[in-house]
Amino acid sequence: MKLHISRFALIVLVVSACIANAADLAPIVAKGFTHAMDNKKIPYTVEARQGPYKAPATSVKPAFGTNGGKLTPKFICTGLTVSIGGKKMEIPDKAFGDLCDITLIKPPVFEMGYWLLPIKGGHDAGAYEVEYMFNDKRVLERGYLMNVPGPKWLRTLWQHDKF
Repeated sequence: MKLHISRFALIVLVVSACIANAADLAPIVAKGFTHAMDNKKIPYTVEARQGPYKAPATSVKPAFGTNGGKLTPKFICTGLTVSIGGKKMEIPDKAFGDLCDITLIKPPVFEMGYWLLPIKGGHDAGAYEVEYMFNDKRVLERGYLMNVPGPKWLRTLWQHDKF
């Protein structure tokens, strides 16, 4: 028995596959308004671009969202852009290159002269939460929540790097 597919059906299948792949790689965008010290509304946009996850060929530190390398995530962050009040900042690769399967970008919060940006990702045992601290020029710090053994915040400082 031969399977006959009309040209129309074939086109529909190809377009549907392309749309599904495009949706998988669509950036995660958070937009809205946040507040600074003077309590004025400030527009913000955070865009996390993601690409297909490829396991590293060599032994390196496991990415967030992999549960120490035991889980295989679907996506890895390939770009992170923050815009607050029209001022745009590209976050450097070394500050986001290990984030997999981002699920939530919370609004940036202004505290004690710095912006804080929380991001969550991963699933189940591979779930994680990171928080970026930055000023209007660069990322200063990234903290991440580790759940083993028990919740504990660990921080990475970038005091001397010039981005």
